[in-house]
Amino acid sequence: MKGLTISRKLLLIFAVNVIVIGAIAAIVFQSFQDLSDSITYSSSTVGNYKADLDELRSEQSRLEALTQPFYLNVTPESVKEAKYTLGVALENIDQSMGKLLGAEYESVRNLVVIGGIERTMRPMIMGEELKAIQSVLKESITPMIDSMASSALKQAVNEGKLSASLPDVAVAFGDFRAVRKRLIFLYRRKAGLVTGMPEYKKFMAAMMGGEKGHQAASTLDDNLFYQLEKQIEELNALLAEGEGDRSKRMVVAVGGVQSLDKSGNAEKDSRVDTGLGRFDQFLLDHQALRARYVTTKNKFRDYVSSINNVQVSSAYKTFDRRTLKAFKAMESHIKSSKRSEDLSDEFAILNAKLSGGLADLNRTIEAERQRVSEGILSDGQDFLQVLIGLAVIGALISLMIGLFVKRSITRPVDELVKVAKDIAQGEGDLTKRLSVSETGELGQLSGWFNSFLQRLSDLIVEIKDFAGNIEHASQEIASGNKDLSERTHRQSAALQETASSMEQMNSIIQNSAEDAKKAFERTQDSQATVDDSRSNLLTAVQERARKNGRSSCSAEMRRVAN
Repeated sequence: MKGLTISRKLLLIFAVNVIVIGAIAAIVFQSFQDLSDSITYSSSTVGNYKADLDELRSEQSRLEALTQPFYLNVTPESVKEAKYTLGVALENIDQSMGKLLGAEYESVRNLVVIGGIERTMRPMIMGEELKAIQSVLKESITPMIDSMASSALKQAVNEGKLSASLPDVAVAFGDFRAVRKRLIFLYRRKAGLVTGMPEYKKFMAAMMGGEKGHQAASTLDDNLFYQLEKQIEELNALLAEGEGDRSKRMVVAVGGVQSLDKSGNAEKDSRVDTGLGRFDQFLLDHQALRARYVTTKNKFRDYVSSINNVQVSSAYKTFDRRTLKAFKAMESHIKSSKRSEDLSDEFAILNAKLSGGLADLNRTIEAERQRVSEGILSDGQDFLQVLIGLAVIGALISLMIGLFVKRSITRPVDELVKVAKDIAQGEGDLTKRLSVSETGELGQLSGWFNSFLQRLSDLIVEIKDFAGNIEHASQEIASGNKDLSERTHRQSAALQETASSMEQMNSIIQNSAEDAKKAFERTQDSQATVDDSRSNLLTAVQERARKNGRSSCSAEMRRVAN
């Protein structure tokens, strides 16, 4: 530090400050860059992923509601429209999943899915979850929609056949009942039944039991026509009950997705119990009802075949054919309804799996966004602490170097001031010298100040010698001045005498002039003949006066000079 000049020391301070500020700026920039990357990741990557995922979930949540036309008021047009709408929804879902699987979300796709272990028994990242969902869509949901559409159309056909056959059964039953009296008459004649016979009572109970005129003879349950009427009513009731149950199930389906357990399977809830179990019961009831009808119609067959009547036989056969057709249509309707409901439940389960997977993705991205937000807040606080710490460290470093440089500059200056003050206010000891330990400007200043003191000391010695010489010369000059003063005094007295003589000569000259003037005036009135004489006389007089004056003056100057 001693070998540095003041300018270099100041440059050193500047360079150190620049380095400290540069280091602080670099650290601040790096910290800010990391913070900026976190903010960009949170607001852009995670935020956009969340928006696209919400769009995907919105489309997925509509899937089950879009299947409603497969179950209510089914027509070929409604099924076609529903299939097209579902296709558009699946295409939108596929596009949304394509965006989520894009390169811009590569960092997000590697996140471990929250809840994935519970469903798959192993850690699962978001990219794998999305691909699994995409696989379910392509391999299960899409083919199932085609099956649901086909089943809906088949069910609509069966329902149409059943709806058309039941009125035909009612009409055929009316026609068959219309020939009851003929059947009774012909059979009594054929069998030889007479009133009061046990066979007669049994036959009439089977034909007219419980009706007017035969209340006492038998109960209504023995009446075969009454049995057929009740069976037809039960068949209509079975159809109505199945339609009502299917409508209730559609309300549940449209209202929300059925609950899933952690493995993604449907839980045992009221929907499943009243769905598949109910249609199985419908089928059992249908089979039981058909069995009772077969028993009843076989009894009629014995009576009809024994009388061999075309009208009665035709009415019976028409009724039997239409009723069996209705039972067959009912069985097909129940089975197609069961198949449709099976597909509906399978679709609901698959859709619920999709919903569960997307919900896990949503929880994962929400957790990631929360983590990043907390990280940004923590990084911001760390960034502020680092900034404050670096500012304090930089200030301390600059202060220490500044104080060190200040001391290296002010110490020699203080010594210089001390010596100069001692010289100015002390005894004036010019033998003191500054310590020349610096090589810079201060060292040069100390050296030149010592040289100044040496020159000043030498100058004072020379002045002292000059003063002695001046004193000696002054004494000589004083002596010469005294002699000169005396001679001057004498010359002054001589000059005074010369002045007095000159005044006398001037008085004489003036008197001579006056005499000449008077003579001139006396000759003014003379004749022109005496002008020459007067002029000569005047000339002679003036010449004389000049000569007298010159000679007297010369004599006086010689005397004064001597």
